[in-house]
Amino acid sequence: VPVSFRHLILPSRFPPYTQLLDMQPLQVRRAFKDSVVASAVENGLEIAASYFGDRFEQFNPIQTQAFASLFETDSNALVSAAAGSGLTVCAEIAMTRLFLTRPTASAVYLVAGSKQEARRKAEELSNSFGNAFGVAVDCLKGEISSDLKLLDTPGSLM
Repeated sequence: VPVSFRHLILPSRFPPYTQLLDMQPLQVRRAFKDSVVASAVENGLEIAASYFGDRFEQFNPIQTQAFASLFETDSNALVSAAAGSGLTVCAEIAMTRLFLTRPTASAVYLVAGSKQEARRKAEELSNSFGNAFGVAVDCLKGEISSDLKLLDTPGSLM
């Protein structure tokens, strides 16, 4: 049976990216204090406001636009932007919600690059995020049994 493709409408080859909205920069301390998560984890929000607020006063445009999705919902989120545009802070916002609402949860933070780069990032996260929120930070080793034990550790970030 011959099929004609003469009037076939194909989707665009590269779907358009989400436009960065022209929003007022979100003030860090106010963002956490006005959060809908506030009733469940009041003390944790003070820690979060202090952790982020000690580093900067307001989120950048990408962080401002992504904040509600990352911190106020349990939905999955994919934030894709150029290097140096605040993606690490976006990941920290999402991890903050996870560990404030579920302290015994485990999370995996993916670092693309070499093992040395991964160890450096793990040490950096341990000294900052881990200490602030009481989260154990470690690197996965690539050995199934030891990695499963690490992932089973309550309140851990790999």
